[in-house]
Amino acid sequence: MPYPDNPTFKPPPPLSDIIKSSIYNRYIEALQPLGSKPEYHSRTIRSLSEQFGISIARVEAIVRLKKYEQQYQKVNTYSSRTPVLSDLRSLYVMPN
Repeated sequence: MPYPDNPTFKPPPPLSDIIKSSIYNRYIEALQPLGSKPEYHSRTIRSLSEQFGISIARVEAIVRLKKYEQQYQKVNTYSSRTPVLSDLRSLYVMPN
């Protein structure tokens, strides 16, 4: 817990990579027929926020980080099954 002296602080639980990927894939699918205009982006983000019950800022962060992850994978050899990442995932309980 980041603030042990504040018992009222309840951080949101971490999201699994499956959920993050689902959010990103739905974002991409929703924008493909519409285009990349800013109003479509904000409408799609708001819709995903409502569907998954998480904040708009969190959905925006997930989409942005997934874009960065895909760019990184194109440039570098990266495996999501590395031992370090598996060890980190075992430390947190993440829903599927």
